[in-house]
Amino acid sequence: MDRQYRYRAFISYCHRDEKWASWLHKSLETYRVPKHLVGETTAAGKIPARLAPVFRDRDELPSATNLGEVLTEALRNSENLVVICSPAAARSQWVNEEILGYKRLGRSGNIFCLIVDGEPWASNNEATASDECFPRALRYELGDDNNLSEHFAEPIAADARAQGDGRQNAKLKLISGMLGVGFDALKQREQQRRHRQMAIVATAASVGMLVASGLATFAFMARAEADRQRLRAEEETAVARETRDFMVGLFELSDQSRTNGATITAREILDEGAERIGTELSGQPQIQATLMDTMGQAYTGLGMYPRAAQLLESSLSTRKEKKVGSPSELADTIDRLAAVLALTADYDRAHALVEESLQIREMNDDLSAHDKATLRADTQTGLADVLMRKGEYEAAEPLIRDALKSRSELLGPQHADIAESLEDLGLYYYYIGEYPPAIENLQAAVAMRRAVHAEPLPETSGAISNLALVHLELGNYDEAEGLYKEALEIDQRLFGDKHPELSTTLNNLAFVYHDKGELDAAEETYQRVIAMDRQFLPAVHPQLATSIGNLAWLQLDKGNLARAIELQTEATTMFEQVYAGAHPELASAHSGLGFMLTESEDYAAAEPHLETAYEMRRKLLGEDNPEAAKSLMTLATLHLDTGRFIEAEAEALRAHDIFAAALGAEHWLTGASLSIMGAAMTGQGNYAPAEQALLEARRILEASSTAMPVFVEATAERLAHLYATTRPASKTADLAATAVQ
Repeated sequence: MDRQYRYRAFISYCHRDEKWASWLHKSLETYRVPKHLVGETTAAGKIPARLAPVFRDRDELPSATNLGEVLTEALRNSENLVVICSPAAARSQWVNEEILGYKRLGRSGNIFCLIVDGEPWASNNEATASDECFPRALRYELGDDNNLSEHFAEPIAADARAQGDGRQNAKLKLISGMLGVGFDALKQREQQRRHRQMAIVATAASVGMLVASGLATFAFMARAEADRQRLRAEEETAVARETRDFMVGLFELSDQSRTNGATITAREILDEGAERIGTELSGQPQIQATLMDTMGQAYTGLGMYPRAAQLLESSLSTRKEKKVGSPSELADTIDRLAAVLALTADYDRAHALVEESLQIREMNDDLSAHDKATLRADTQTGLADVLMRKGEYEAAEPLIRDALKSRSELLGPQHADIAESLEDLGLYYYYIGEYPPAIENLQAAVAMRRAVHAEPLPETSGAISNLALVHLELGNYDEAEGLYKEALEIDQRLFGDKHPELSTTLNNLAFVYHDKGELDAAEETYQRVIAMDRQFLPAVHPQLATSIGNLAWLQLDKGNLARAIELQTEATTMFEQVYAGAHPELASAHSGLGFMLTESEDYAAAEPHLETAYEMRRKLLGEDNPEAAKSLMTLATLHLDTGRFIEAEAEALRAHDIFAAALGAEHWLTGASLSIMGAAMTGQGNYAPAEQALLEARRILEASSTAMPVFVEATAERLAHLYATTRPASKTADLAATAVQ
């Protein structure tokens, strides 16, 4: 269209349908038009990248014949009118007047309907008139006098009911009409996203969260080192000098004149140093403990967690048995060991160690009250990190808030430690699915980082990336992409064009491209990440395995299923080499491989991987953890697909109970598991409880703004299948046909 409108659409609705209006408003404004369509010209005009802004009135009109200046102006400046149709809307004077007013602007062809309840044209039969969902102004055309005539109109409608198009398909039909493109063009794009959405459940959303987990991983070590510098600015001692001399001696190994030109790697230097510590320094326990501690940190940085834990355990034992070092140094070693144990998923031991560290700091009389309170806040933050890893978010929250309160009182209005606590609070909200406060706190953390650091630091980049993560979850791709690019610019300024620190940020940026459907850009970036990981990391490393796994999901979305399985197998094998036992990342890798094998209908090969993932998550996180429930739900889906309905029902029921207890009865995952349970009941012929379960699942899923479309659509299809099985064919033919369009 030649005219430029202020609003892409005006949503007209009865306020009894407020939930539908809220969902539609958010869905339209956050929808991203497939890139290959943007800029094309159709009968509706030039296709935009976004549909925002969309107008939704929040107050009822003053009278049936006076729309009010604000709404009249909004209608005039809206390119389209979308009417939410229900019996309540059909009886609403306000909705009728908005439609009539829009028609009088000469734009009847730009009116689109979303049926959410009732029946269209039910008023043609006196017995069913109360079910009419089309307002009168929709049902009749304007006459020459600009009033409604007796000539029937032909409203353009999408049916969001389960027995109709389903909520997601209805949304896409509305959008396709507004853009003037075919429904299939948008449906194909949505279907492409299906693999990514299912993958999130299959892999516990581990991809795209590398920065968040990475910051938590090294939180203890960074804080302990900062405390050491801040609280104990010690002069150089004999211990410090001997420690320095030992480290300098190690790096003399890299002198090519002594190695006949052979290359000495950092790993070889560390291995040599670790060997010498035990033999050459046995009579110097203070230096021995300090160097074991230092070597443990270095191995942690290389991703060699078992070796790191071994050295830190030795350092801790030496400090305790020989009683060397200060209480603060002992607490620092405990914190570092706890960090490594958290990486290897030994959460209970890590939890106990951090509590021990907290007790040591509390009893350290050498510290001032101010320093003690500062260290207490630091250790509370470390304990919260462990609890978050265990999925005990509610237990972590008071620790985060207490640390934030203490730091704010101790350190003034702006400080890097306060920014850290704000970031922790933002991530807490992210993990429990409360995105507005997550963004609020992460934005505050980023702003404070920028204010307190004269020059950007890695912590600034990390805070920006975590903020981007939440925007990515919400589908705010432009915001996420901009933030990740800003983080990448900081990393490049600090580390150059090639550095391990760049890999994480690039990986997250590739994930944005991937989710936007820019698959070629995503693939190029993933390949760059893998090349960088292979250059700087050992041949077997968890970060490299994650990068390969990301590329596997990309190949799946590009339709290269065989290549995807090949890559995911490589990633899973690498994780098995890194982690000797159960580990969350290894569980996610098995879950992803099981999902891909299920997609290839190789159910026999898929099932062991899915069972392994479930057993690992159950062992690591506990039977009642939502991550374990996600694995149960994936297993239930496989058993449903293979006709093992009794097993599917039992697994879905268990998952439902876990989700309901951990996340609430109204959470979309609770509804999704209920949907699988209903389908399993249908397969067993238990139709009455199946219908009850599926209807309740539909209600929960449709009320959730974060529910994955694939589960909403699946529930509609399961209901249609149930009705087609249990009701007369003449009454249900349309149900079964429309639900799977």
